[in-house]
Amino acid sequence: MPEEHGFLGLIRTTDEKDPGEIFRQVASLECVHMHGPEHHSIVPCIMIAAFRNNGGGAGFEAALEAAAERGTQDSENGGEAGFEAALEAAAERGGQDSENGGEAGFEAALEAAAERGGQVPGGVCGSWGTCGAAIGAGIYGSIIADLTPYTDEGWGAVQLLTARSLEKMAAVGGPRCCKRTSRMAIEACVDFTRERYGVEMPLKDYRCTHYAINEECIHGRCPYF
Repeated sequence: MPEEHGFLGLIRTTDEKDPGEIFRQVASLECVHMHGPEHHSIVPCIMIAAFRNNGGGAGFEAALEAAAERGTQDSENGGEAGFEAALEAAAERGGQDSENGGEAGFEAALEAAAERGGQVPGGVCGSWGTCGAAIGAGIYGSIIADLTPYTDEGWGAVQLLTARSLEKMAAVGGPRCCKRTSRMAIEACVDFTRERYGVEMPLKDYRCTHYAINEECIHGRCPYF
């Protein structure tokens, strides 16, 4: 994986069930900046790990099989080729699926999340009118639902997940804070996962430890200050 995805080692191996705690650990890594486009991948990768760790891992194998059935649709689906490549790479590991409890499907999902999030440039919250962490939430929802642009079932629910993430962020306002918006996106993902899949994820209260190095910190306006 690219160097900017150095946080994947921690996410890949953690058995932590609380995505907020995984985020706290990831945010403390030297490779993760106070602000930066890596957060666009961090959000979906953390949520995929938490989904697995809370018993939702069977969904990855279903996605793996469904994607294989799509065959040559890669070029038609405008962007699915990268996900298909990740799935095929995982499939090549063959019998490891059953031996590792679905690890091939999990690895494919994790790689797809990192790749898709990595396509979102930094600073889009100010130039595109949408936050990359919210897009990351949508990436998570799209992967566990195995969506394509042509999917009917679940398509609207994932758009709503992204919208709910943005609503949380917009209610607080700017300026940017990748830690604040990532946590908000994670909270929206936890609600989405419970409502749509019945998978409960613990989520402890979060208190920011990064405000001292954030020149744009909004202090008392932030729910995590």
